[in-house]
Amino acid sequence: MKGRRRDVTILDGDGGDVEKGAYSGNGNGLGDSSEGMSSDGVEEIRRVLEREIDGLCSKYEGIDVGLSGGVDSSTLVCLLARRGVRPRVWMLGDGCQDEGEERHAEAILRRYDLEAHRVVVEPSQLPGAFEEAVRLMEGPVINARAVAKTLFFRAVADEGGDVFVSGVGADDLLAGKPEAFGLNAEGQPGFVASRVPAKKVERLILREKSVRETKFDGRELDFWGLRKLRFECVTRPLVLPMEVGAPESMELRVCTPFLSLAMYEVARGLGREALIAGDYGKVALRKAVEPWVGEEVAWQPKVPVYAPAGGGSEELRRRWADLFEGLLTKHRLGPFERVCPDAVKSLVDEYRCLDLSSQKLRIVEQVLMHLASLVILVRQPGGSGRWLESYL
Repeated sequence: MKGRRRDVTILDGDGGDVEKGAYSGNGNGLGDSSEGMSSDGVEEIRRVLEREIDGLCSKYEGIDVGLSGGVDSSTLVCLLARRGVRPRVWMLGDGCQDEGEERHAEAILRRYDLEAHRVVVEPSQLPGAFEEAVRLMEGPVINARAVAKTLFFRAVADEGGDVFVSGVGADDLLAGKPEAFGLNAEGQPGFVASRVPAKKVERLILREKSVRETKFDGRELDFWGLRKLRFECVTRPLVLPMEVGAPESMELRVCTPFLSLAMYEVARGLGREALIAGDYGKVALRKAVEPWVGEEVAWQPKVPVYAPAGGGSEELRRRWADLFEGLLTKHRLGPFERVCPDAVKSLVDEYRCLDLSSQKLRIVEQVLMHLASLVILVRQPGGSGRWLESYL
């Protein structure tokens, strides 16, 4: 593998490193918060994005860009087109797209007379591509859509892609998912509380049945502190390996304007009131880009995208179960001393029998994918120290 793997937390406009530690576990991660900004951040966001895109246009001739139809990717396509660049636009079709976003993507393409290169990924392709996706990401997979995204980037690279502009990062720094930061009665933010069901399943396959549940009170952190924590425990281990690590392992350079150092500085000065209004997150960004993308695109709700648990059919679920059974053998689980192989086998057996519509199926699948990923990663060169610090 000829990867240009970089351990990054915040990237500059053309993909260069700013801080180490995004998904390697090394370094300090995001820096300390600065004092709040005097404005709502709208003009600052607009200037940062224009400058980042200007820099890319002056540096590169051939540019590829992803388009989902969401506000982040639509903004990047619009800014490139407004500067006279005709980027190759790429769209992923894996059956998980929101109809509204697809409609908005088509409107953006028509407005700038652009054509999309569509990469169609069938659910039947995903089990067979799982191992390669984990190796390319050099990080754990907990949802099959990460596998689809890896196949998507493979198609871009195979068609001569060299520089890919990605909208990743806007949700992470600018609070694109308000529910992630709401606190429950115990003070847990949404991104912590959402992991509780999976953690309960994980404890079932550990030898120590009395493992204590970690309590975390998000009321001890300010809004920037919550965003930093979410970046470190969600974005760093799960998002960046998929969106940056995998394509760069294919020699596809990923440029992330929303994760530029300049955007980071703007984001850390914005409080909750500038970014969240009711069910809307990224409010400052939406206001900033509305003149470019239009009101409908700017203010469309954020729609989470997940591949269907079990692949959406009994046959595909059987294939996923066979994959887990083959990877999670007693021998391969040997390095993970806290894990009970018999309990893992029972969990795979349960996975085979759960109703395809049950919420538990998704939770069990997430746990099995995560553990299967670690079994693969621990065999990577230098992987033992990195992936054996704990079970998960």
